[in-house]
Amino acid sequence: MDRLLTAAELAQVLGLSRKTVVSRDPRTLPQAVLLPGSRGRRWRESDVQAWLSGLPQALPTTPAVPRPCGRPRKEVS
Repeated sequence: MDRLLTAAELAQVLGLSRKTVVSRDPRTLPQAVLLPGSRGRRWRESDVQAWLSGLPQALPTTPAVPRPCGRPRKEVS
């Protein structure tokens, strides 16, 4: 049987605060399980791992080209 994670445990796995997990739109998190008579939602550990592995990888960022500071000068004709 799969282990069920609480909001605090899910927050620790995702690197978020518990309050963020509880208040976040449920569509942006893995599928939750509602147990009759329990407080809050629970998440299956296997569902969380599958959801995390399905997320896109971050693209490598290229360093920004520094722009000159200040206002551009007027051309003198």
